[in-house]
Amino acid sequence: MFRIAVDVLGGDGAPDVPIEAAIAVGKEQNVEIALLGPEEIIRDRLRRISGTTGLAVKIVHAPRTISGSEAQVKAIRTQRDSSIVRGFELLRSGEVDALVSAGSTGALMAGGLLIGGRMPGISRPALPVCAPSVTGGRVVLLDVGVNPDAKPHHLLQYAVMGIVYSRGLLKVRDPAVYLLNIGEEEGKGNELARAAYRLMRCSLGNAFRGNIEARDILSGKADVVVTDGFTGNVTLKCIEGVAAILFGALKKELKATFRTKIAGILARPAFVRVKNALDYSEYGGVPLLGLNTLCIKCHGSSNAKAFANGIRVALSALESRFLDAIREGVAGLKPSEEAEEANHGDQNSD
Repeated sequence: MFRIAVDVLGGDGAPDVPIEAAIAVGKEQNVEIALLGPEEIIRDRLRRISGTTGLAVKIVHAPRTISGSEAQVKAIRTQRDSSIVRGFELLRSGEVDALVSAGSTGALMAGGLLIGGRMPGISRPALPVCAPSVTGGRVVLLDVGVNPDAKPHHLLQYAVMGIVYSRGLLKVRDPAVYLLNIGEEEGKGNELARAAYRLMRCSLGNAFRGNIEARDILSGKADVVVTDGFTGNVTLKCIEGVAAILFGALKKELKATFRTKIAGILARPAFVRVKNALDYSEYGGVPLLGLNTLCIKCHGSSNAKAFANGIRVALSALESRFLDAIREGVAGLKPSEEAEEANHGDQNSD
């Protein structure tokens, strides 16, 4: 039986959404749930939810939460009774197998690094996002914000972690890996992109398919798209903004006249299918990559369905030995210094 720690204080719907989601998963799966938060509040919520008798649920008292506006490292070191700190302490001691939270990404990453540690062989952690493609599949984009000043070997490590993610959690047999760039041709981009291209070409074999432009990220040809945290974050927010503007404009136009309202009613089934394809709640959460422990980050605005799917992602990662697969993947890479030397040698030979 896997043991999952659930942070009930993280996210907009705390504490009700995480508790409701944890109970729903507990009813359907053979899993032990540890609820992290104020004990009195958790007990009160559990009393209100029917069908909790006999479930493998324990309460870990953690009265405080760490907000995104705080100094993250300082908060992790000083707020020992916070839900995030208690969760990573349980992970480090082996009392739970995974932590699921919709709390501050920065606090979760800081807690993972300071308490659980960075995975051996990984120089920098990465935050991925699992985005829908127009073909109905999913593309892993990383990094989207953790490490804005990446080096070439960081991007190579991101690629390896993205491959494991795509294979283990999205069930893609042979993930196609691309490097985000300003053009598809080899030799395009800044120094980082050109150097990372050479490293990936030499290290990833047929899995590396070359450069990809931002307009093609969701086209369906890529399973993993790699970039630095600065570019990834800007790209992600641009995609989100454009999608919001387009859907908003379409909704406004469909309500403009009687005829367009009728057209909107007739087209409603198609719109619902598109909405469901783009619905983040269908996937739920993403693992923070590069940590030595398993932490699943759910969206801050997650509803109970989305958070429950985040818990299911944790269970899937445990069943597929996700962290071990990443360790095995990076073990075959050259150490950072050797990789950089090889890259410079390749560059000088061009």
